[in-house]
Amino acid sequence: MMRKSFIFLFIFLLINSFSNAQVEGNKDSASAVIPATPAKIAGKTLICPGTVQTYTIDPVKNATSYFWTLPSGWTGSSTTTSITTTAGDKSGNVSVLSMNGTTISKLTRSLAISVSIIPDKPGKIKGDSVVCIGVLKTYSIDPVARATYYTWTLPSGWKGTSTSNSITVITGNKGGNISVSAGNICGSGIAQNMSVETNPVPDEPGKITTGTTTPEGNYKIYTIEPVKGATSYSWTLPAGWIGASTTTSIKAIPGPSGGTITVKANNNCGSSNASKPEVTK
Repeated sequence: MMRKSFIFLFIFLLINSFSNAQVEGNKDSASAVIPATPAKIAGKTLICPGTVQTYTIDPVKNATSYFWTLPSGWTGSSTTTSITTTAGDKSGNVSVLSMNGTTISKLTRSLAISVSIIPDKPGKIKGDSVVCIGVLKTYSIDPVARATYYTWTLPSGWKGTSTSNSITVITGNKGGNISVSAGNICGSGIAQNMSVETNPVPDEPGKITTGTTTPEGNYKIYTIEPVKGATSYSWTLPAGWIGASTTTSIKAIPGPSGGTITVKANNNCGSSNASKPEVTK
């Protein structure tokens, strides 16, 4: 691109030189003065492809026109102190020379421009897919190239906010999808999703069956129906009774007196209320 630009500049100067030769008798003395290098170029240095950008310089003493060059794939032209261009998808330099007839500034003023693009879809979301209700959990992704912020969305009833590549949340009563997209000045990319579900504390167990005596006659067996979501059970026996179990049934040796038998259903999120007591005598 720069090579083509200087070819155009050479042709421009050649034509200008020929025109000046025709009117040499009227040539202004100032035209022989080499103009100074343009000062700082003003304009955005981090932009998105396809956007319209304007770059300007202050007028240069003794300059009658200016020659601008743009990064490859950009469009726009100007011979004044400003240029309006449509950015391509490649980074590069916006440059300008000052001109006075057939003379040009000794140096080019350049401004480095970075063209950004929308970040890619994030990778897999890391974190628990089955969670308890009302607990703190953290989810994260690996950083995404070119991303300057992240947008997280949570299932209904969950709480938490973040613009980084991780988020700490308070889980709600229901599951759903956690999603995150990576963004920058050019917009947000495709979101990554993760399905999550909640694991509630088990319901209260149902009725305890009346104890049945084992054939040996020294044990009584009490049972309940399995409780959905329970992974273990906690039984309580009357004082003086002997027996233990973490399943839906318990074999107990009665003590000298009666009392009540209860059971709770457990999982990793907690324990249910105790069942309605089974009264023994």
